Amino acid sequence: LFITNIIFPLQHNSISPWFVILLAIAVPFIYVGTVTLLSMQVNNQEQGKIMGVAGSIFAFTWGFGPILAGYSLRGGLTTPYILIGIFLFLGILVMSFHKKES
Repeated sequence: LFITNIIFPLQHNSISPWFVILLAIAVPFIYVGTVTLLSMQVNNQEQGKIMGVAGSIFAFTWGFGPILAGYSLRGGLTTPYILIGIFLFLGILVMSFHKKES
């Protein structure tokens, strides 16, 4: 997803729609993978709660993200994708420095 968002604004030819298709395919896989990883971290009694919280967070981001992307279009058509790449990179950095508690 990170690589697709970085490459997409750099493409100005007939291959560009394929990056949109890759983005559309990546998002459901990321959602299912994230919910699966979260539910594996808790016991059976708390799985519904963690899945509800994850669903709420994803719903918020899916609602707020387009508003932020629409606002960032003031800077041009590639600006939202550059911002997405930056935010994904920051997320990768945060997760790479996060240590699992024992």
